[in-house]
Amino acid sequence: MDSSPPLDYERHTWLVLGVSAALGFAVGAFVHPMWMDNVESAQVIANLVVYPPGNVMRAYHTSVYSLLIQAAAILLRAGVSEWTLSVCFSGLQGALACSSLALVTLAVSRSLTTALALPVLMLRFREAIPDTAFDYLATFHGHHYPNLFPNHAGIYGVVGLFWILLVFGLFSLRKVRTASTLLGLMPAIHPGLAPALVVGVLANVVFLRHTLRSWLPTVVRYGAIGIGVFLVTASWQLFFLWDVPSDVPRQEIARIAEAFVVHWDDHNALLGSGDWVGYFESEYYTLLLSVSLLTFLRHYLSAPARIVVVALLAITIVAIAYAVALNLFPGAFSWQLRSLMLRRWLNLSSFGFVVLAFGLLGQLAFVHRDRWAALAFGAVVALVLSGRPSAITCAAAFAMSDQDTDRLLDGLTFPLVLVLSPLLIAWLRLRKPRPSYAAAWTPVLSTLVFGALAWSLYANQWSRIDTAQLRGEDRNSAVLARVRQHPVLLLVGDGPAIWDIGRIQLRTRRPLLLDPTQLNLLLKVPSVGRQMAWILNRVYGARITDGIPGLLDEGWSGFDRERWGAIRREFHVTEVLVRKDLPLHLELVADSETLALYSIPEQ
Repeated sequence: MDSSPPLDYERHTWLVLGVSAALGFAVGAFVHPMWMDNVESAQVIANLVVYPPGNVMRAYHTSVYSLLIQAAAILLRAGVSEWTLSVCFSGLQGALACSSLALVTLAVSRSLTTALALPVLMLRFREAIPDTAFDYLATFHGHHYPNLFPNHAGIYGVVGLFWILLVFGLFSLRKVRTASTLLGLMPAIHPGLAPALVVGVLANVVFLRHTLRSWLPTVVRYGAIGIGVFLVTASWQLFFLWDVPSDVPRQEIARIAEAFVVHWDDHNALLGSGDWVGYFESEYYTLLLSVSLLTFLRHYLSAPARIVVVALLAITIVAIAYAVALNLFPGAFSWQLRSLMLRRWLNLSSFGFVVLAFGLLGQLAFVHRDRWAALAFGAVVALVLSGRPSAITCAAAFAMSDQDTDRLLDGLTFPLVLVLSPLLIAWLRLRKPRPSYAAAWTPVLSTLVFGALAWSLYANQWSRIDTAQLRGEDRNSAVLARVRQHPVLLLVGDGPAIWDIGRIQLRTRRPLLLDPTQLNLLLKVPSVGRQMAWILNRVYGARITDGIPGLLDEGWSGFDRERWGAIRREFHVTEVLVRKDLPLHLELVADSETLALYSIPEQ
């Protein structure tokens, strides 16, 4: 490991990590607590929810692998409630998201103020969308895959993305042992995103090999610890928990999976003719900043800090190449490759360009004490805290405003000010040295920034704490309490009301015939495709070989009691949970403003 003494800003690493993690945990757990996906799968692992053999949802929950699930299952068996665990994992997501952004910003900016400021500014953007929003292009510019901060019910993607940033942030601050352990642990956290981390590591091995050669023994030794945890927990999952169909012919699996990818999988949807420019907007900024910081602006990066820039650049280039090739030659990619969803790697660039630009601007403002940079830094902080830019890119702001052309300028303001101002100021400083403002003003500026951030946290976070939400209660709690009373399979409808509940099994301990909000599970457990196709056809009247219908349950209002009785006998479901505006020819058991629970008669 590098034995040279730490640079001044590297001494702040653990302070920044601790403060930002505490902030993120508090916001995630107390402001945005949500029912968590990993706790739902943990219910099945812990035998708190029992599915009949061969059930699609059982196969999914016993085969999906993550240390997040296994840890939750152990805690459930120890007596911790589902909601308490969900609150804790909501907070842990926030802690990871805020600390990873802060550490990468510290590596680039060399400024404590800048590192602690960025997570708070990003939290201000978070308020533009509700917890239940599902627009991929919302606020943080997703790429046909949710991109959310600081937490979300879909915990895996959030944790996987920020885990990658945390690893490279720690390497960039020369915390090699910790970073190496987390590097080896990555497959146990999110196996699907582990290849992205590998691409970033390999790029650094190739381009920064002279700088990193002395780290190799430490990386191997401590990385082996993380890999060892992965091998043990993955083996336990495979040999003791795995319960998936093994008698389905491979040709049948491939036929159904291919049809699902083409007709149903929104994560692999091809770009329309007018989507190309906006889709890659965050990548334009990331490429511009990365190349600049590695070439003519390399003076502003320490050698270790180049690690995160090289990693972001490599991951972004690979993901762009894949996305372009997939859209130009979709037939050349098998369903297995498409199921890896490599385009979601692009979500790293949506946070990456913000970190690089704000970090460079903060370095110019607080380390080099450039007057114009200080003004630009203040302008960015004021702009974000004002709440006017609703998203980090123009394309996202345009989509969130229902394609209102008047919002185009608003959407461009933030990225242009953030990206162009530090690049221009840094370039001018290289051409001609510029006088700096007096050092005595630095603590004054930091105090003003922290004061504004504290006000924003109170006004936009702490003041919005909802005591009912903290208890896990909402307008659907009474209906879901009624659903909880029976342990037999439940049939679930479709629509926004169903998607906004949170996971139904998680909240009720009731096994489901099929969860319409998790149909992408087919690509994770392709051997259940035949059974899923059968259920979709017989119960929902939908075919995987056709396009997605408007809503899966739109035909249910026309089912008579005889049809419902046949469904009960064939699939052993006794009740149906649907949105309130879908009346069924069945006995109403309970309802709320948005949901209705019906009983299916035995005869």
